[in-house]
Amino acid sequence: MKRLVLLAFAALLGAALPASAACRIGKMQFDFDHLSHVDLEVGPGEYCVGRFDFSTLKITRIEVPNQPRNGLVRIEQKTFEWKYRPFGPFRGKDMFAIKIFAENARKASDGVIQFNVIVR
Repeated sequence: MKRLVLLAFAALLGAALPASAACRIGKMQFDFDHLSHVDLEVGPGEYCVGRFDFSTLKITRIEVPNQPRNGLVRIEQKTFEWKYRPFGPFRGKDMFAIKIFAENARKASDGVIQFNVIVR
């Protein structure tokens, strides 16, 4: 599969629902040709919810190739919304990755975003 040589700014929408007001998601620049990183902070027992929106690409699916060690990520394929929740009283650093499959009028490609999590 050929990779899109495209640098897209992803809008990470719905950074936090009211029950997770302490969730903070850093700004993200997404590039299909490189591993992208984003920082995420959340309190123990709280969660973060986000959704990807690209103006130049149509997302076809997203998956979690690396679940966090100290939490769980769930994906809603119809809306491309993701949710991270740390396990129980865990505090510290965690990490997970989300793989995005997308296409435009000419090509299809995929890329990975690594989320570096701090649970306060």
